[in-house]
Amino acid sequence: MDAPPGWVAKHIADVRVVGEPWAGTGMIPQGVLVNGKLTGRMRPKKAKKGRPDVHKWRAHIEQTLRNHADWNHCCTGPVIVRATLLMLRPKRMGDGGRQPFAKLEWRDIDNCMKPFQDAMTQAGVIMDDGLIYDTHVTQWYAASNEQPGLELSWWELIEKDEPSLF
Repeated sequence: MDAPPGWVAKHIADVRVVGEPWAGTGMIPQGVLVNGKLTGRMRPKKAKKGRPDVHKWRAHIEQTLRNHADWNHCCTGPVIVRATLLMLRPKRMGDGGRQPFAKLEWRDIDNCMKPFQDAMTQAGVIMDDGLIYDTHVTQWYAASNEQPGLELSWWELIEKDEPSLF
C-alpha cells in the first residue's frame, strides 16, 4: 500500500460482503431475480425515492463489518480504502472468471461508493467518511462460481514519528 511521504499504512482488515452492489445506485435492473440469478432485460429503471433496498444494503454492510473479527478499533486518522464491487454475472457470459464491468453505464461507480462509506462510519470502522484519504474502487462481473457482493480492505495512515509504532 502506498502511503504519502512521512506516513506508514497499517493494514486493518479485509472483509467480503455478499449482496447486490447496485442497491446503492438509485437504479434497479429491469428484470427478476430467480434463485440469485437475474433474468430478463438489464435496462435501468429509476428506483422510487427513498427505496429501502439502498438502506438494506448499507445496513447489511454495516452488520457484516460489526461481525468481522479482524479489526477491533475505530480509525481516527486518514484511511485508504480499496473496494471491489462484484456485480451479478449475466447468463449470456457463460462460465468463467471475473470480467470488467464497464458496459452498463447506468451503474455509476460513485453512487455505489456512498453506501459502504456510510456503513464503515456507522459500524465504527472509521470515525467519519471524511477521513478517507484515498479510495480505489473497481467494478467487475462476478466469476461464475462466486456470488455478487463487495470486497473491502482498508489501511489507517500513521505518521512515522508517532511513538506507538516502535
